[in-house]
Formats: sequence, C-alpha cells, structure tokens
Amino acid sequence: MSMSIRNARWVLCAFLLAAAACAGSEGPVQHTRSRDIPWVEVRTASGYNWSAVVKAIPREVDRIDRVLRNRAVYREPGFAFGHLMLGAGALYPYHAHASPEAYHVVSGEAEWSVDGETRHVGPGTTIYHAPYADHRWVTVSEEPVRVVWAQWVPDGDRSGLIADAVRRRGGSTTGDFFEGERRSRSILPTKVVAPIGEAAPGTLIDTMRRKRLEARTTEPSRPPVRPFVDSFGIPWNTEQAGVRWRAVFGTPDLEWGHIEIHGPGQREVPASAAPWLLHVLSGTARVRIAEGDDLRVSPGSSVVVRPGETLEVEFETEDRDAWDAVPPLRGLFTRWAPDGDMSYWARDYFLVEPMPEPPEEATLPKDAAFFP
Repeated sequence: MSMSIRNARWVLCAFLLAAAACAGSEGPVQHTRSRDIPWVEVRTASGYNWSAVVKAIPREVDRIDRVLRNRAVYREPGFAFGHLMLGAGALYPYHAHASPEAYHVVSGEAEWSVDGETRHVGPGTTIYHAPYADHRWVTVSEEPVRVVWAQWVPDGDRSGLIADAVRRRGGSTTGDFFEGERRSRSILPTKVVAPIGEAAPGTLIDTMRRKRLEARTTEPSRPPVRPFVDSFGIPWNTEQAGVRWRAVFGTPDLEWGHIEIHGPGQREVPASAAPWLLHVLSGTARVRIAEGDDLRVSPGSSVVVRPGETLEVEFETEDRDAWDAVPPLRGLFTRWAPDGDMSYWARDYFLVEPMPEPPEEATLPKDAAFFP
C-alpha cells in the first residue's frame, strides 16, 4: 500500500470522526452557564414565529427591545428554559400564546396580571400562564425585575412524571391549593398600576385580540392551576438526608419547585423517570451526571439530567473543620413530559395591548447583568 493511500485513509478516518463529533454536538447541551449565553432580541427569543407581528408594529417591538432582555439558556424540542429582565418602570404589555409558561421571580418587584388577576410579586413568587392566558407585568421596584422561565408544549409523554409520583404541594392538577399560600409574604392583592390599553375596532391589536379569543375557545379543557404561588408558604420534603425539595406547582406536563442540597461531603439526587433541570441560584459545588465528567456549578449554572441518570453533588473545602460553614446549593428544579405537541410553537403570538413609550430610565444596557 502506498504512503499516499495510507495518508488518504487517515484523512478519511479523521474526517468521519470529526463529522460524528459534530453530529453528536447538535443535541442539547446538558450544562450551561448564563454568562456564556448572550441576550437576544425579543423577535427571536421564543419558539414562536411572530414575524408578522414584528413587521406590522416594528416601532412597538423596538420599544420592547429597549426595556426587555431575554435568553434561552437551555432548549430542546418541546421545552425551553431561560432568563428575562424588565427595566425599572417598564411595562411588558398584555400578550398571549398557545404554549404554557412558568416564571420565578429572582429579584425585583412587579405588578403582574394574568387573565385580569393582578398581584404584587417579589422574590420567591412563581407565576403560571395557562395556554392563551392574557398576561403582562410592570416593574415597580427601583431595580429591574429578574425572572427565570420555562416554556413547554403540552400533551407530551407524561408517564415519567406519573411514575415518580411526586406530591404536588403547591398548585396542582386538580386545582386544590396548599392553604399555606394564605400566609403569603410576597404576593399581595393590589390595584393595577398601569391601565389596560383599549384597542380601536379594526386595528391590528383588536384583530389579534379577537383571534386569540377564538383560539382560546377551541383549546382543550385542562385541569386548573392557580396563576400565583408564594413559594415560601410551601413546606419542604425532607425524606432524604442532605437533599430537600418542594414542588411549588404541577401540571400534567410539568413540575416546578425548589431544591436544596447540603454538605458535608457528597450527596446524590436519585434518578427520575422524567428529564429534569437544576438551575443554581446560590452556592457552588462540583456535580457529576451519571458517570460523566465533573462540572463546577455556581449561580447561573443550569444542569439537565436525563431519565434514569443520577446527579452527584460534592462540596469543596480544604478545611475539614469548616464543613458547617460551606453554604448549600440552592436552586430551582423543573421536570417535564417530553415529546409534546409541537404544533403549539407554530401557532400565532398575540399582542393584545399596545406597547407604550417607556420612560428613559427604563432602558436596559445590552450587557445587563442578570444577577444583581
């Protein structure tokens, strides 16, 4: 065999290996750091195709871009998880879409409205938007409101969620609600501080509103879930040493809650029958998914754990006598039913309230930091 043929074979093998590596990298990344993910324009932030809205009202979309920052830090078919910031004094107008959403307030305060119910929300509040629910919020704190969000398509494979039999202690699939919400510390009934816009008959906003109402009447009926949950009113589940969690609310397609993992040494979060995501809010540690590589996580890190995989968490300190001083890993978790009805992300995005001109101080810098 000539040297040229051997070289050609080596080149071919290298090319095939590189192609295989590229093909493997097309799947969702299991570990992301928020600082590595850039903010994107509202026009491209979600899974929806609302180019017709952008073309029809480009000036209003420009106004939103001045006060809003959004990014998906994890995305796969049927599920996305990300960050959103809204500047002080700014309004994100009433809008609606087919896919449901969950939000968790990290910092700042806002007046948040869902289908006409308005609450004063702050850190620790979870908000749920049902399919086609009209929702909007305005920042009332002197700092921007910072939230993390999940968006998914319904009617997926729910067997994983059912198999683990997680007790839903917040909003539930039956509408029953944990009475601890009555002791709310951050959700207060309040007046609407920004008036609802009235669209003139025949205008684009009016047409979209009527289309949204028509779409909503054809949406399959779903178990009711309250739109506002005060996470602090829900007790922890403490069945496993060093690991505690609380389910803030659940739907047939998604569960959302808090998780805390305490040292010393190493802790293991058992495998789940459904995929789940851990988003770190505070603390640092090294984690290992199944038998994979060690990853160092800190606030802003998101880690996705596949069905059947365990998550090992190891706390680091050189002083063994200072274990008690090592802060726990605190974060949000969400589990979802994969393989949902993808048609939801192809349906229209409805803007049902005009976007006003925001005050100058509401404008956010392009490199705004998510954590205050």
